[in-house]
Amino acid sequence: MDRLAQLTPQLAAWSRSVYGSGADVAGVRSLGGHSAITVGFDVMQGPRVAERLVLKIPPPGVNRQNNFDVLRQVPLLQALERHRIPAPKAVHWSDDERHFGAPFLMMSRLAGAPLPDLFGPDAGKGVTGADRLFEQPIRALVALHGIDARAELAGWNVVRLVDAEIEHWVQVFRKSSIPEWIELAERVRDLLHRHTPADPQIGLVHGDFYSNNWVFDGPLLSGVVDWEGSSIGPSL
Repeated sequence: MDRLAQLTPQLAAWSRSVYGSGADVAGVRSLGGHSAITVGFDVMQGPRVAERLVLKIPPPGVNRQNNFDVLRQVPLLQALERHRIPAPKAVHWSDDERHFGAPFLMMSRLAGAPLPDLFGPDAGKGVTGADRLFEQPIRALVALHGIDARAELAGWNVVRLVDAEIEHWVQVFRKSSIPEWIELAERVRDLLHRHTPADPQIGLVHGDFYSNNWVFDGPLLSGVVDWEGSSIGPSL
């Protein structure tokens, strides 16, 4: 059975258990993503939309750690909300696997959409006032780096210092099937190791902070998404 077709009745049953026997779901659709199964849907109370949510669950058969540990995002999203950093809010979460066969996280669904895919054929099409658009997520990034992550999220994540942060990404670029990319990445890795700062600022690192993960409602930033790869490390 198609995963989305399987999830739709599960979402309806979950909605009834949380919002009452008259609840149902509508507009169930995949929102893509690389780490978790990400599904957007509306909780309906009769003809009225009670809440717009996003479900995240780990894919079947994966080791539910790091990027695949959806519950790991909860304290992070709560910290972002406390600091008024635009991002989805953690609304419901549980390690009870009776609903979806896995731990789950329900987040608020942001209004709007990302800009055209930066790596797609329509990158940049229809985008006007990019300076005003991009200023908003950059301000959010400044606020993110201003959080005292080691104090506020103590025990949430092992701090990766600069050398470890560089080596963390080695496993990613070595998955490429293009030898020239791997060779170039290894040269960059070596350059970074030779020029690392002695005492970098440590803070929250999104891990994938670029326009595909910025949601805009018209000219306004609704929020930054895809926090699965976030860590505590060198903000630089």
